[in-house]
Amino acid sequence: MRTLLLLCSRYAFSKQNKHRGTSIRIAIGLALCLFAIIAVLAFMQALQRDQFDDIRTFESFDLQVDLATNDKMTAQNAAQEIEALNSVDAAFIYADIPVITQASNGGTVAGRIRGMEAEGRFLSQLNSYRGELFVPGMLSSSYSNSRTHALRDEVKVTLLKKGRQATVIPSQKSMVIGSLYYTSSYDFDRATFLCDVDTLLLLNPDVQLRIGIFTREDVLAVKQQVVKLGYEDVATYKEVNASLYGAMELEQKMMSLMLFL
Repeated sequence: MRTLLLLCSRYAFSKQNKHRGTSIRIAIGLALCLFAIIAVLAFMQALQRDQFDDIRTFESFDLQVDLATNDKMTAQNAAQEIEALNSVDAAFIYADIPVITQASNGGTVAGRIRGMEAEGRFLSQLNSYRGELFVPGMLSSSYSNSRTHALRDEVKVTLLKKGRQATVIPSQKSMVIGSLYYTSSYDFDRATFLCDVDTLLLLNPDVQLRIGIFTREDVLAVKQQVVKLGYEDVATYKEVNASLYGAMELEQKMMSLMLFL
């Protein structure tokens, strides 16, 4: 590097060089280009980090365990066993069911209902806009959907349930929007209605429950600890969002390669 600077000062930027002005402009242009690439790369990394923070907080959590049961008591016992690990900050049961909701004004939302016992970072970063969250028998809609699914509105919920003759059959139930919430994740808010686990099981008693896990330790190490307890179907947030995570990593490596070149 010292040799390169010496050569530049002696030849390219020398006062005897009649193209000195052009050399300086080229050097400044290259420096600005490198600065722009570094700034874009840093901005992209910050956005990706924030996006995965939201995914880990609201969407897939740090880890999730799929249980082969719809019994709430069994799931709670499993969550307590996992939460007893020193590396686990919080473990709680939840489940998702895909639904289509239709409000009285005709507005529809194709998304999901998540029933859960909110704990950890999810609960601390979940904001109540109006009403009380997780009231039994009621849904919580997001502020993003409040134009069509307002507080106290009665909505028709259409979901698929196991049938006696057919594998699944459509089922419809009327429910009341008991509260409005908002989070830092717009995608989560637009697609998700919240309720407690008992309300979700009343809608679909056959839904398989899951356990969400929050940890500040290495997720792969915690996964191994959970597997040793006898829970085989464990996935980290990177595994659940493998395609998105892979695309983001590829994007970062391509930008780093451009910077190197």
